[in-house]
Amino acid sequence: MFFEIWDFVKHINMNRYKSIILIITISIFSFPHWAQKKDLFEKISTEITDHIKSYEVLYKHLHQNPELSFMEFETSKRMAQELSTLGFDVTTNFGGNSVVGVYKNGEGNTLLLRTDMDALPILEKTGFIFASKVRAKDNTGIELPVMHACGHDVHMTVWVGVANTLVKLKNYWKGTLIMVEPTMAGEDFGNYGKIPEKVPVFMFWVGVVSHEDLVNNKKNGTDLPPLHSPKFAPDYLKTIKTGIKAMSSAAIRLLNGN
Repeated sequence: MFFEIWDFVKHINMNRYKSIILIITISIFSFPHWAQKKDLFEKISTEITDHIKSYEVLYKHLHQNPELSFMEFETSKRMAQELSTLGFDVTTNFGGNSVVGVYKNGEGNTLLLRTDMDALPILEKTGFIFASKVRAKDNTGIELPVMHACGHDVHMTVWVGVANTLVKLKNYWKGTLIMVEPTMAGEDFGNYGKIPEKVPVFMFWVGVVSHEDLVNNKKNGTDLPPLHSPKFAPDYLKTIKTGIKAMSSAAIRLLNGN
Protein backbone atom coordinates (compact mmCIF):
# COMPACT_ATOMS: atom_id res chain seq x y z
CA MET A 1 0.00 0.00 0.00
CA PHE A 2 2.85 2.37 0.82
CA PHE A 3 4.39 2.01 -2.66
CA GLU A 4 1.04 2.63 -4.38
CA ILE A 5 0.60 5.87 -2.42
CA TRP A 6 4.20 6.95 -3.09
CA ASP A 7 3.72 6.43 -6.83
CA PHE A 8 0.69 8.73 -6.63
CA VAL A 9 2.63 11.32 -4.63
CA LYS A 10 5.41 11.56 -7.26
CA HIS A 11 2.96 12.79 -9.86
CA ILE A 12 1.18 15.56 -7.92
CA ASN A 13 1.95 19.17 -7.07
CA MET A 14 3.95 18.81 -3.83
CA ASN A 15 3.20 22.30 -2.48
CA ARG A 16 -0.49 22.08 -3.17
CA TYR A 17 -0.94 18.66 -1.59
CA LYS A 18 1.71 18.62 1.13
CA SER A 19 -0.94 18.56 3.86
CA ILE A 20 -2.51 15.49 2.28
CA ILE A 21 0.91 13.81 2.07
CA LEU A 22 1.50 14.57 5.74
CA ILE A 23 -1.84 13.07 6.73
CA ILE A 24 -1.20 9.97 4.62
CA THR A 25 2.28 9.55 6.10
CA ILE A 26 1.03 9.89 9.67
CA SER A 27 -1.72 7.37 8.99
CA ILE A 28 0.72 4.87 7.53
CA PHE A 29 3.32 5.06 10.25
CA SER A 30 0.85 5.22 13.16
CA PHE A 31 -1.16 2.24 11.94
CA PRO A 32 0.83 -0.46 13.79
CA HIS A 33 0.40 1.39 17.10
CA TRP A 34 -3.32 1.84 16.47
CA ALA A 35 -3.65 -1.82 15.48
CA GLN A 36 -1.99 -2.93 18.72
CA LYS A 37 -4.43 -0.86 20.78
CA LYS A 38 -7.38 -2.25 18.81
CA ASP A 39 -6.12 -5.80 19.32
CA LEU A 40 -5.76 -5.23 23.07
CA PHE A 41 -9.21 -3.68 23.37
CA GLU A 42 -10.73 -6.64 21.54
CA LYS A 43 -8.96 -9.10 23.82
CA ILE A 44 -10.20 -7.24 26.91
CA SER A 45 -13.74 -7.39 25.52
CA THR A 46 -13.39 -11.11 24.84
CA GLU A 47 -12.15 -11.78 28.38
CA ILE A 48 -15.14 -9.92 29.81
CA THR A 49 -17.58 -11.83 27.61
CA ASP A 50 -16.00 -15.16 28.59
CA HIS A 51 -16.37 -14.44 32.32
CA ILE A 52 -19.47 -12.25 32.55
CA LYS A 53 -21.61 -15.07 33.96
CA SER A 54 -19.22 -15.62 36.85
CA TYR A 55 -19.07 -11.86 37.45
CA GLU A 56 -22.86 -11.77 37.64
CA VAL A 57 -22.86 -14.60 40.17
CA LEU A 58 -20.24 -12.77 42.24
CA TYR A 59 -22.19 -9.50 42.10
CA LYS A 60 -25.44 -11.11 43.25
CA HIS A 61 -23.64 -12.93 46.06
CA LEU A 62 -22.11 -9.68 47.30
CA HIS A 63 -25.41 -7.84 46.95
CA GLN A 64 -27.25 -10.45 48.99
CA ASN A 65 -24.58 -10.61 51.68
CA PRO A 66 -23.69 -7.01 52.61
CA GLU A 67 -21.67 -6.19 55.74
CA LEU A 68 -21.44 -2.93 57.66
CA SER A 69 -18.28 -0.84 57.91
CA PHE A 70 -15.46 -2.45 59.91
CA MET A 71 -17.46 -5.72 59.95
CA GLU A 72 -16.66 -6.97 56.45
CA PHE A 73 -15.36 -10.33 57.67
CA GLU A 74 -16.91 -12.64 55.05
CA THR A 75 -16.59 -10.08 52.26
CA SER A 76 -12.85 -9.72 52.79
CA LYS A 77 -12.46 -13.50 52.86
CA ARG A 78 -14.23 -13.79 49.51
CA MET A 79 -12.08 -11.07 47.93
CA ALA A 80 -8.91 -12.69 49.27
CA GLN A 81 -10.05 -15.99 47.78
CA GLU A 82 -10.65 -14.38 44.38
CA LEU A 83 -7.13 -12.90 44.32
CA SER A 84 -5.47 -16.09 45.58
CA THR A 85 -7.12 -18.07 42.78
CA LEU A 86 -5.57 -15.68 40.26
CA GLY A 87 -2.06 -16.16 41.67
CA PHE A 88 -1.71 -12.99 43.75
CA ASP A 89 0.42 -12.96 46.88
CA VAL A 90 -2.35 -12.11 49.36
CA THR A 91 -2.21 -10.53 52.81
CA THR A 92 -5.41 -10.58 54.87
CA ASN A 93 -6.46 -8.74 58.03
CA PHE A 94 -4.20 -5.86 57.07
CA GLY A 95 -5.10 -3.05 59.47
CA GLY A 96 -8.44 -4.67 60.19
CA ASN A 97 -10.35 -6.52 57.48
CA SER A 98 -8.33 -5.06 54.62
CA VAL A 99 -7.01 -7.30 51.85
CA VAL A 100 -3.83 -6.65 49.84
CA GLY A 101 -2.87 -8.66 46.77
CA VAL A 102 0.42 -8.30 44.89
CA TYR A 103 1.06 -9.65 41.40
CA LYS A 104 4.58 -9.23 40.02
CA ASN A 105 5.00 -9.39 36.27
CA GLY A 106 8.58 -8.38 35.58
CA GLU A 107 10.26 -4.99 35.82
CA GLY A 108 8.12 -1.93 35.32
CA ASN A 109 5.75 0.51 36.96
CA THR A 110 3.75 -0.22 40.10
CA LEU A 111 0.00 0.34 40.00
CA LEU A 112 -2.39 0.15 42.96
CA LEU A 113 -6.11 -0.42 42.36
CA ARG A 114 -8.52 -0.19 45.28
CA THR A 115 -12.17 -0.95 45.93
CA ASP A 116 -14.64 -0.35 48.74
CA MET A 117 -16.43 -3.24 50.42
CA ASP A 118 -18.68 -1.90 53.18
CA ALA A 119 -22.48 -1.61 52.97
CA LEU A 120 -24.95 0.75 54.61
CA PRO A 121 -27.63 0.44 57.34
CA ILE A 122 -30.53 0.79 54.90
CA LEU A 123 -33.64 -1.33 54.25
CA GLU A 124 -33.52 -2.30 50.57
CA LYS A 125 -36.49 -1.42 48.35
CA THR A 126 -35.07 -2.06 44.89
CA GLY A 127 -37.46 -4.85 43.97
CA PHE A 128 -34.55 -7.09 42.94
CA ILE A 129 -35.36 -10.78 43.36
CA PHE A 130 -31.91 -11.05 44.92
CA ALA A 131 -32.47 -8.11 47.26
CA SER A 132 -30.66 -8.11 50.60
CA LYS A 133 -32.59 -9.42 53.58
CA VAL A 134 -29.60 -9.11 55.89
CA ARG A 135 -29.91 -7.60 59.34
CA ALA A 136 -26.86 -7.05 61.52
CA LYS A 137 -25.85 -5.33 64.74
CA ASP A 138 -23.77 -2.18 64.47
CA ASN A 139 -20.93 -1.30 66.85
CA THR A 140 -23.45 -0.08 69.44
CA GLY A 141 -25.38 -3.34 69.42
CA ILE A 142 -28.42 -2.04 67.55
CA GLU A 143 -29.81 -4.44 64.90
CA LEU A 144 -30.25 -2.79 61.51
CA PRO A 145 -31.10 -3.75 57.92
CA VAL A 146 -28.06 -3.77 55.62
CA MET A 147 -27.85 -2.94 51.91
CA HIS A 148 -25.24 -2.20 49.26
CA ALA A 149 -26.81 1.17 48.49
CA CYS A 150 -23.57 2.81 47.37
CA GLY A 151 -22.60 0.40 44.59
CA HIS A 152 -19.72 -1.26 46.42
CA ASP A 153 -21.00 -4.65 45.24
CA VAL A 154 -20.49 -3.46 41.67
CA HIS A 155 -17.18 -1.87 42.65
CA MET A 156 -15.83 -5.13 44.06
CA THR A 157 -17.03 -7.13 41.06
CA VAL A 158 -15.29 -4.74 38.66
CA TRP A 159 -12.16 -4.90 40.84
CA VAL A 160 -12.09 -8.70 40.61
CA GLY A 161 -12.82 -8.52 36.87
CA VAL A 162 -9.92 -6.15 36.27
CA ALA A 163 -7.56 -8.35 38.28
CA ASN A 164 -8.66 -11.38 36.26
CA THR A 165 -8.34 -9.55 32.94
CA LEU A 166 -4.87 -8.21 33.69
CA VAL A 167 -3.60 -11.62 34.76
CA LYS A 168 -5.03 -13.26 31.63
CA LEU A 169 -3.45 -10.53 29.48
CA LYS A 170 -0.14 -10.31 31.35
CA ASN A 171 1.81 -10.50 28.08
CA TYR A 172 0.55 -7.00 27.32
CA TRP A 173 2.15 -5.31 30.32
CA LYS A 174 5.08 -5.42 32.74
CA GLY A 175 5.34 -4.25 36.32
CA THR A 176 3.69 -4.83 39.68
CA LEU A 177 -0.06 -4.80 40.23
CA ILE A 178 -1.31 -4.20 43.78
CA MET A 179 -4.97 -4.80 44.51
CA VAL A 180 -6.18 -3.26 47.77
CA GLU A 181 -9.52 -3.58 49.53
CA PRO A 182 -9.25 -1.22 52.49
CA THR A 183 -11.46 -1.24 55.56
CA MET A 184 -13.82 1.70 55.04
CA ALA A 185 -12.53 5.20 54.21
CA GLY A 186 -11.10 4.10 50.85
CA GLU A 187 -11.40 7.64 49.50
CA ASP A 188 -8.62 8.61 51.92
CA PHE A 189 -6.19 7.08 49.43
CA GLY A 190 -6.34 10.50 47.77
CA ASN A 191 -4.06 11.69 50.56
CA TYR A 192 -1.18 9.88 48.87
CA GLY A 193 -1.11 12.73 46.39
CA LYS A 194 -0.25 15.10 49.23
CA ILE A 195 2.87 13.33 50.53
CA PRO A 196 6.38 14.40 49.40
CA GLU A 197 6.52 11.62 46.80
CA LYS A 198 3.42 13.08 45.11
CA VAL A 199 1.99 9.70 44.14
CA PRO A 200 -0.52 10.37 41.33
CA VAL A 201 -4.04 9.31 42.27
CA PHE A 202 -7.32 9.30 40.38
CA MET A 203 -10.82 8.11 41.20
CA PHE A 204 -12.80 6.30 38.54
CA TRP A 205 -16.57 6.83 38.48
CA VAL A 206 -18.92 4.63 36.48
CA GLY A 207 -22.64 3.98 36.71
CA VAL A 208 -25.43 2.91 34.41
CA VAL A 209 -29.21 3.01 34.71
CA SER A 210 -31.55 1.17 32.38
CA HIS A 211 -32.98 3.08 29.44
CA GLU A 212 -36.48 2.10 30.55
CA ASP A 213 -35.99 3.61 34.00
CA LEU A 214 -34.56 6.78 32.50
CA VAL A 215 -37.51 7.20 30.11
CA ASN A 216 -40.06 6.54 32.85
CA ASN A 217 -38.46 8.99 35.24
CA LYS A 218 -38.33 11.72 32.61
CA LYS A 219 -41.95 11.06 31.68
CA ASN A 220 -43.10 11.19 35.31
CA GLY A 221 -40.86 14.11 36.20
CA THR A 222 -39.24 12.18 39.01
CA ASP A 223 -35.58 11.81 39.94
CA LEU A 224 -33.61 8.60 39.60
CA PRO A 225 -32.77 6.98 42.96
CA PRO A 226 -29.38 8.38 44.04
CA LEU A 227 -26.57 6.70 45.93
CA HIS A 228 -27.48 5.79 49.51
CA SER A 229 -31.12 5.42 48.51
CA PRO A 230 -33.06 2.23 49.44
CA LYS A 231 -34.10 2.10 45.76
CA PHE A 232 -30.61 2.52 44.29
CA ALA A 233 -30.52 -0.13 41.54
CA PRO A 234 -27.97 0.33 38.75
CA ASP A 235 -28.09 -1.62 35.51
CA TYR A 236 -25.43 -3.83 37.04
CA LEU A 237 -24.36 -5.95 34.05
CA LYS A 238 -23.73 -2.95 31.81
CA THR A 239 -21.97 -1.15 34.65
CA ILE A 240 -19.75 -4.15 35.36
CA LYS A 241 -18.83 -4.61 31.69
CA THR A 242 -18.08 -0.91 31.21
CA GLY A 243 -16.09 -0.70 34.44
CA ILE A 244 -13.89 -3.71 33.69
CA LYS A 245 -13.25 -2.66 30.10
CA ALA A 246 -12.36 0.94 30.91
CA MET A 247 -10.30 0.21 34.02
CA SER A 248 -8.39 -2.68 32.42
CA SER A 249 -7.47 -0.51 29.44
CA ALA A 250 -6.38 2.36 31.69
CA ALA A 251 -4.41 0.04 33.99
CA ILE A 252 -2.42 -1.52 31.15
CA ARG A 253 -1.58 1.90 29.73
CA LEU A 254 -0.45 3.17 33.13
CA LEU A 255 1.65 0.07 33.78
CA ASN A 256 3.30 0.53 30.39
CA GLY A 257 3.91 4.22 31.05
CA ASN A 258 1.55 5.43 28.32
